[in-house]
Amino acid sequence: MPQKEDENISRLLQSNDVPTPVEAGRVYDDIDDLETEANALRLQLDALEGRLQQRRSIVSSVRRMPAEVLGEIFQLALSSNAFGWRKRCLENFMLVCKAWRNVALITHALWNNISIGGPGNSYRKILAWLSRSGSLSKRLEVAEGLGYGGFCGCEDSEPCRYTDPIIIRLLKEARSLQDLRLHVGRHICLTKFFESLQSTPENPGLQPWKHIKSIGIDFDPSSYNTWPTPLDSFQSFFTQLAFVTSFRLYLPPGGNTSFDNSDPRNATIGIPPRFLSQLLELTIQCDWSWVTYSWNAGTLYQP
Repeated sequence: MPQKEDENISRLLQSNDVPTPVEAGRVYDDIDDLETEANALRLQLDALEGRLQQRRSIVSSVRRMPAEVLGEIFQLALSSNAFGWRKRCLENFMLVCKAWRNVALITHALWNNISIGGPGNSYRKILAWLSRSGSLSKRLEVAEGLGYGGFCGCEDSEPCRYTDPIIIRLLKEARSLQDLRLHVGRHICLTKFFESLQSTPENPGLQPWKHIKSIGIDFDPSSYNTWPTPLDSFQSFFTQLAFVTSFRLYLPPGGNTSFDNSDPRNATIGIPPRFLSQLLELTIQCDWSWVTYSWNAGTLYQP
């Protein structure tokens, strides 16, 4: 009987004849048997491929890569991440395996930059993070909506995120901080931030800027800003920066900026000449394409 069935199937395979109902039923049975056998073989193949991959990983070059090289790769990977995602990416690296975790922990350059924003910051955890960077200079980045979503709601009677006591305490006590980056949406938050760091009769010894050597202020290009006095609110701020040698200011685009009491073509930045004289590096970006500006005695003006 099997020989006869094989002959029938062979005849059908070698022709275009229509199978009889009995022959079609036998073919369907064969299909089921062949699929079952094929699935079993696929499972065996997958198991063999898995074992093969495991053994290849044992002798892979990644395992023999020096910790210093792997640490450099981690740094390059993190440098390409957008603001606020470094911490999450670094934590993901450390979850790969024990060896990667150990490499991350001994690579100081991975820990000298921390980004915070919104509520829920822990002073102890921030210091623990920065302490892993050893003797490297450290950077603090502050953004309104980082990890929180949206901009600060201080104009709607909510507490300003830039006056967070944790941020103020870090600038006051964390003497290893030398680089400060502020990412803001509206200038009102920047003003409140400056005011919260000024010395007061109740706290005359507050000198949070003494150890800061570099400051960068970036305005969100998508936020609309109305300046009550053309950029002069920076005046009192610059007088506090006696030890800063690098300053960067990225102003919002002209289409998102207006002035209450001044023609924007005559807008000035009140940077005192004394502050300019102490700088080793100065960067100002202003995308107001409809007017040309140049420097003159610490003031931007239209020639």
